[in-house]
Amino acid sequence: RLGALAHDTRLSIFRLLVRRGAAGLAAGEIASQLDLAPPNASFHLAELTRVGLIAATRDGRNVIYDVDFRAMSAARRANLNKSRGEKTKRRAY
Repeated sequence: RLGALAHDTRLSIFRLLVRRGAAGLAAGEIASQLDLAPPNASFHLAELTRVGLIAATRDGRNVIYDVDFRAMSAARRANLNKSRGEKTKRRAY
């Protein structure tokens, strides 16, 4: 999951949504604030949604995106556990 944030545009989108909090932002507003072409923003929003870092909710004609903080916490814990497991394996050799 966290690998999706390796792309600068996706990281910028994610940071913007973290700052925005639970209220989220419409796709058009994200594109506008980050000076992205709407198709480019949509591509990156779809990828972040696909990996579960953000959630999309339809509000009339708009799609509102916000950070899925539970998924982010789970990914962080999994990453830490994986890292700890790799360190343990290295020591055993």
